[in-house]
Amino acid sequence: MKGSDIKMTEQLKEQDGFIYVYNPLQANFYAYKGVVIKATGVHPDTKKVWYKFSRRESYDAYCEWCDRARKK
Repeated sequence: MKGSDIKMTEQLKEQDGFIYVYNPLQANFYAYKGVVIKATGVHPDTKKVWYKFSRRESYDAYCEWCDRARKK
């Protein structure tokens, strides 16, 4: 990674708030890694199930998920 990419990544890691994951395999991976699901629901228009995670708590699992996907 370039220096600017690392800086941006660190900024994302420190952000508060939530992320919504619509991929059940990804949500399951996060939960397996110990990230607590804060809420679940169904999108009113698409009817897809979503899983709500803390952005800060899920950051490491997100990075691992992306690394896993790149290796395939």
